[in-house]
Amino acid sequence: MQWCSAIDGEARTAFKKLISRCFLPGEVLIWANYYNVNIPDRSQWLNDILSHCEIKLVASGHEGGYWIDHWTYILDLLEAFHSVYPDRTQDMLTSLADIGWFFEPAEVVERKNKYLRRKNGPLQLEAIVDAAKRPTDLPQVTILAKIGALLALKAVSLDYEGRGIEMEAGRPGWNDAMNGLPGLFGSSTCEAIETLRLAKWLLAVLPEMPAIDLPVEVSKLIEDVTKDLKKEYDWDRSSKLREAFREKIYRNRSDKLTEVSGLKLQQLLEGIVSRFEKGLKRSVDSKSGLVHTYYYHRPLDANDRKKPYRPDGSTYVDISRFEAKALPLFLEGQVHWLRVCSREKAKEIYQAVRQSPLLDEKLRMYKLNECLESCSPEIGRARTFSRGWFENESIWLHMSTKYLLELVNNDLYQEFYADAETMLVPFMDPEVYGRSILENSSFIASSDCPDPEARGRGFVARLSGTTAEFIHIWLLLTVGKQPFTLRDGQLCFALRPALPAGWFTQKAVDVHWNEKPIRIPENAFACALLGEILLVYHNPEGQNTYGTNGVRPAKYILDNQHEVVASEVTGTLAEQVRQRAIKRIDVYLK
Repeated sequence: MQWCSAIDGEARTAFKKLISRCFLPGEVLIWANYYNVNIPDRSQWLNDILSHCEIKLVASGHEGGYWIDHWTYILDLLEAFHSVYPDRTQDMLTSLADIGWFFEPAEVVERKNKYLRRKNGPLQLEAIVDAAKRPTDLPQVTILAKIGALLALKAVSLDYEGRGIEMEAGRPGWNDAMNGLPGLFGSSTCEAIETLRLAKWLLAVLPEMPAIDLPVEVSKLIEDVTKDLKKEYDWDRSSKLREAFREKIYRNRSDKLTEVSGLKLQQLLEGIVSRFEKGLKRSVDSKSGLVHTYYYHRPLDANDRKKPYRPDGSTYVDISRFEAKALPLFLEGQVHWLRVCSREKAKEIYQAVRQSPLLDEKLRMYKLNECLESCSPEIGRARTFSRGWFENESIWLHMSTKYLLELVNNDLYQEFYADAETMLVPFMDPEVYGRSILENSSFIASSDCPDPEARGRGFVARLSGTTAEFIHIWLLLTVGKQPFTLRDGQLCFALRPALPAGWFTQKAVDVHWNEKPIRIPENAFACALLGEILLVYHNPEGQNTYGTNGVRPAKYILDNQHEVVASEVTGTLAEQVRQRAIKRIDVYLK
């Protein structure tokens, strides 16, 4: 009871009961608020309590399935780390991490137990069951090792044609309005492209691939998958590898580690790149020049078992072949394609999107998807909405902002700024948008919406990730993709802004920074760097900072003490910037 400063007996009893069990940090603060306990420094008090606790990951309740995309955000975090700490990236990946193997008391069943005969034909149902028992805990490994295990599984999770990742665990990906697709043996190219992207990134940042230690079952999986990647893709063979691994890891796993050589890991990654690039190429629609995002599959050979095995009298079926059917175009697939293509190909994709039905020509905005009226309602709830409304053919701001982000990532600045005038909320007409332009929406009703009064208006149906994508865009425009790099063992700091001339001040402006008044001069642009450093760009020529005639950083002045006449800052000064020991940086563009 050393942390309980309450005098009231009821409060002390409640505190003792609280910390005697597993608790969330917020529960301790709720206790302090409820009993009005006087604690001078709550942050320090809470940190002191937590420092004496064992952390346990709490995540349970599979709700009948698993979404296929949650792992794809790992690379975003890795890239963010690498942009600031390129000298520590390899160590981060290869040092033993305090990251355990999460055990969910559930398992994905084999194909033979989830392919079921229904009145209208075979479906994939009940893909997840509760696990019978908790297996042996696995030993800790490095982040690279866990990523290697993840990629090996994704390499044998492709659909029948080898184009998209199967929705074999009962749930779709980011677009959860496609919630009927898993039952229709659906697949998504988005996650296949992200598998390709992650493999290529590792090959780029680890020119000399290190060996990794993995549980024996996972090492065997990597060995088998690496051999499989050298052959022509075969859906049944790959699926059997995946299912055999799950059988071992669910029921017969050990706590032993074995080494996977750097050469073997590199072969795995190179094999993934080769197979998944071929799949991506086959996913491009010849008519539109855009990638298909979703497929569903019609069984061609669906043989019923000899007798029913289910209590309701329905039968399991064995399926050996499928016929793929592509859904209409979705913006989502183009976003992921832009993440792995060249700048030249990105320009082609941009033009193809603008010539496709994904562009709302009246609003000059990008829609979530092409018209779905040719599709069965079985694909999911998106099909149940009116055109242009909610998750059907509307402007879903999270995805359209993701698309704008990838234009910036591919250095398509002119295209981005042209689209930003109609696509980014701060530039919209509030009378049409129907709410403050300082506030994002979930979606904007498109020109296809039956209600003309709703077209162009923003609606909040649920939380949206738009703000996160907007902040990412802001970082790229003001700082660049890789502010810190490593060259010949030396840390380098170089800013690469992509700002239009019109965003610089026309006259001096008085503002407050860290509660102190400062003056930003004319022809300047100011923002925060690393959350604490005042960054001021000076643009006396009044030019864009991108394009053929754009101005670039030519001189840095740090804290009015250190002047560096160069396009970058190196060595000790670069490290001081990264450590936030520098409080102001003035950058002169030329």
